[in-house]
Amino acid sequence: MTAHAEIYGFGGHIGINVDALDNGESRLSLELQDHHRNFFGIVHGGVLLTMLDQTCGAALRSTRAPGGPQGSVTVDLQTVFVAPAKGDTLHAFGTCLRSGRSIAHCTARIEDDEGTLVVTATGVFKLIH
Repeated sequence: MTAHAEIYGFGGHIGINVDALDNGESRLSLELQDHHRNFFGIVHGGVLLTMLDQTCGAALRSTRAPGGPQGSVTVDLQTVFVAPAKGDTLHAFGTCLRSGRSIAHCTARIEDDEGTLVVTATGVFKLIH
């Protein structure tokens, strides 16, 4: 795990944790609470989107070299919702596919406690120098 293993802002506020972070890969988790669920009792899509964005961002952060870009903003995040989450914990896995001088491409997926794929994402991120 690197020194940049914290989740900042809204992701930290809702309880997302960094479990592993190294060499373009990230693993995050979220212990689900009642406020993460919608009227139907399933995890709100906004929670899932936030977690996907944070998972991609964490994977990207793990590739940064000293003196290089230290920040990024999301330009595009394409998602596919596959199944409702079951259980009490979400597990997210991210990969930085490529990071160039100004743009990075990352993917992420979230699984539930049963290992069921819940949602996937592909993202484009603008690097901030």
